Amino acid sequence: MSDDLDYSETPIVIYFRNDDRTYFGSIRFERKKDNPYKFAKLAEKVMSKQEFREQCSAPESEDVWSRNWK
Repeated sequence: MSDDLDYSETPIVIYFRNDDRTYFGSIRFERKKDNPYKFAKLAEKVMSKQEFREQCSAPESEDVWSRNWK
């Protein structure tokens, strides 16, 4: 790892899905520090707010789950 690299300035993508693996989504922040949520708060928002969840729909992210998390 480089000491010169500021990880708060790097992009981050957070993937999520339901347990049945019928709904897939992702949330991208251009800079890690732009994520206003702690992980637990973001998970709560995704799970409890259907409108927010629908904005983040990303069916193509199913491939990421298939490849990395069996």
